[in-house]
Amino acid sequence: NRQAGVWLGPGAQGHWPRRVKIRSNRIFDNGWSQLFPGVPGMGIDIIDYRFGLDEPAFGPTANDDLDADDGPNGFQNFPELAGAAPTKGGTRVVGVLASKPRTKYKVEFFASQRCNKFGFGEGERVLGEKFVTTGTDGTVIFDATVTGTSKVGEFVTTTATEETDAEQGLGTSEFSRCAPVAA
Repeated sequence: NRQAGVWLGPGAQGHWPRRVKIRSNRIFDNGWSQLFPGVPGMGIDIIDYRFGLDEPAFGPTANDDLDADDGPNGFQNFPELAGAAPTKGGTRVVGVLASKPRTKYKVEFFASQRCNKFGFGEGERVLGEKFVTTGTDGTVIFDATVTGTSKVGEFVTTTATEETDAEQGLGTSEFSRCAPVAA
């Protein structure tokens, strides 16, 4: 986001949000990262269910080829994880991001005790981040060792944030499917 913290207020037509529930969550590093370079921020928008994201009956938005669709957060594709394992002093995560060709992304890694009912992550703890750039085919394979620690039995999930779309604002994906932390 381009404003500090979390703010709930009247919308575009002066109406206050309804049915918005924020509970049992932690929001990390939400801030003015684009206005003040070097200040971390996640770029996740919290929106009302009326816009169609994560409606309880429908689940997460599916990834699409070359991430050609548009909508809230650009309907940014989420990474697909192949596995996660604890390492000495951190966590190793392997996966792939399929999105726009030749584009830079920040992939953020999180650990959770459980996944949601659709098998996607919840992001209880931040593990770290890695910057990647997709190739001409729109994909990049990543093998990241981040400093945040995880334990066998936990789950790792990720988000991807487009880093090159300053004019349109950043698009951050929904959380990825969970990958169990295995030895």
